[in-house]
This record gives sequence, structure tokens and C-alpha cells, in this order.
Amino acid sequence: MDNKSESGLKREGNNLTPYDGCDLLCTSPSLMKFNAPYNSSQRRILTLMNLFPQPVLFKLKSNASKKYHVEPCTGRVDPYSSFEVNITLKYFDFDAECQYNHHFIIQSIVCPFSFVQQDTNSILAFFKQIHRSRLSTARIDVVLETDPVSPPAKSPLDSVAKGLRKASQRVIASQVASLVSNRQQETDNEVHVCNHTNTTTESLKGSDSLLFTIRAKIRLTLSEFPNMFQCFILCGAVVAVLVLLVLINPEDTDEVYEIY
Repeated sequence: MDNKSESGLKREGNNLTPYDGCDLLCTSPSLMKFNAPYNSSQRRILTLMNLFPQPVLFKLKSNASKKYHVEPCTGRVDPYSSFEVNITLKYFDFDAECQYNHHFIIQSIVCPFSFVQQDTNSILAFFKQIHRSRLSTARIDVVLETDPVSPPAKSPLDSVAKGLRKASQRVIASQVASLVSNRQQETDNEVHVCNHTNTTTESLKGSDSLLFTIRAKIRLTLSEFPNMFQCFILCGAVVAVLVLLVLINPEDTDEVYEIY
């Protein structure tokens, strides 16, 4: 440790924490890429994750600050949570033959209990008071691609998945149409039954005399049924006697008379 660092530790005294100098924040991505063309702005999201049980303050700076817009450049990450930073590359005249060495530096430190104000100005002022040896530093390199983003190649599984999605959509549409049709048919049937019931009621009310006449005729026929049954029995007996007379042999008849 150099003399500057030793003097820095001495100045801070008892304010040292067991997390000073440790890697407090995990960054994603670790390498940030932008693609041509650069005639319009491009935005990327940098995620900062705090895996410690205490809140962490951070400050983000770049060696090409005029070409990037960072929002926010400072902030606080709560314990066991993440924080998103929007990084926008402004449009500029890109030279493919030029070697761009852009990168971002993320400085972080555990938030002390005595630190109350957490706005941008107060965090920047707080970082100015902290010695560099106490800060955790992470670097994010930037790659400026000379080629535009190529569309991903389609695999056979993509076409199969697309076909399955279309088939499922057709099945769902047919089921919905069937449900609507059945519901409409049930409604029409209910209306038809109501109309038929009303018509039947009116016809019954208008034909009371006709029903009375039919019922009277049925009663008359039933009252005459015993006399008709007796006639049927008498006719049957006469027919049976005639059949017996026809079937009897004359010789047998003569013998009977001789006996007597």
C-alpha cells in the first residue's frame, strides 16, 4: 500500500467498514455492445445487483461522457435488490478505422447510517469526501460494432411453434363461435317456447266448447260400451252354433234319432 493510501486510511480512522474495497455490486452486462449505424441514438440498460445486507451507494462515470447520456449517474441500491441504469449512446459520425476505447467506471461504497440525504448532489459530494482506497471499482468496456445487427436465423422449431400457435388460435376462435351460436340458438328456442305457450293458451281458451263436446261424446260411448259388448257376445254365439251345425255329420244325426 502506498503512502497516499496509508494517509487516506489514517484520515478516515474508525470509519472503515469490513466491506471497504470489496466488490459490492454485480453488473450485467459486463461488456456493453452497440451496433452500426450510428446515425441515431441507442439505449442500453445496465443492471446493478447488491448481494450484501446493507444498502450501497454508487457513482457511474465514463471516459467519453460527451457521447453518452447516463440516467441516473448516482443512486442507492437496497440490500439484496437490483437497480437499473439507462445508458444512451448519442448519434455521431462513426469511423470504422478509428479505435474507440470507451468504457464506464462504477464506484460503490456501503451507505453509512449517518448518511441521510440521498439526492444526486449529496451522493456526489459524499464520494468526493471518501478516499479511493475505500471504494469498490468495476469497469464496463464498450464495443462499437461496425456491422448492423443481423436478424436471428430461423430454426425448424420456430416454424413448428408458429404453426402450433396458429392452430391453437383457430381452435379457440371456433370454440368461441360455437359457444356464441349455441347461446343464440338457446335464446331463440326460449322465445319460440314462450310464443308457442302463449298461442296454445289462447287456442285453449277459444275452444272450450269444442273440448266439452268431445268429452261428452267420449262419455256417451263409454256408457254404451256394455250394450255393445252384449251384442258382440250374442253374435259370436250364433256364429258358433252355425259352425257346429255345418260340421256335424248327417249320419251321426240319424243314429241319434234311431236310438230315441
